[in-house]
Amino acid sequence: MNVLITVSFFAVALLVMPRLMRFINGLRSNLLVKSSVSGYILFICLLFAGIASVLNVNVVFGALLAGIVVGMMTGDKFTAARMQIREMGMGFFIPIYFAIVGLKLDLIRHFDWKFFVGFLIFATFFQMAGTILATRLIKLDWLSSFNFGMAMNARGGPGIVLATVAYDLGIINEPFFVALVLIAITTSLGAGVWFRVALDKGYPLIKE
Repeated sequence: MNVLITVSFFAVALLVMPRLMRFINGLRSNLLVKSSVSGYILFICLLFAGIASVLNVNVVFGALLAGIVVGMMTGDKFTAARMQIREMGMGFFIPIYFAIVGLKLDLIRHFDWKFFVGFLIFATFFQMAGTILATRLIKLDWLSSFNFGMAMNARGGPGIVLATVAYDLGIINEPFFVALVLIAITTSLGAGVWFRVALDKGYPLIKE
């Protein structure tokens, strides 16, 4: 039942809500968008998160869908408001979210370094190998293929978000959660270091 509700929520949000929002945005009686476009967009984001919570869908998915719907809104006023909200989120909400993730980590009791190293090698190998194979099939050179592999291997924020959602739903245990978060951080740092070295040495990231 939860899977059906989640899929239905995604379908309605992606297929119906963009058209409905275009209609609502054009209404003269829409006083909220006239008074504050940023407040209007924040209201939409909170509304999606609230509906997701009521439907017992993870609020992260609700926020994601809200971002997609808001991103489809056209017009200079919406573009400027999205930039303001993005800056506010990067400076306030996102640091708070990752601080909450950090509070869930217990590196003393739940960090299994053998599992972490083994899973890091396993995940990195297959991610890199698959990406390099695919890029070589489209005739990219080895350096460009390796760069694509490093970029795709960086789990970053999305990897941490998915690990958090899986942990909150009870899909993975605490040691696995710790390993996934640390792997997301490690692979992102590794990609950043490699690209900095490549740029400093003048290597092309993608060879034309």
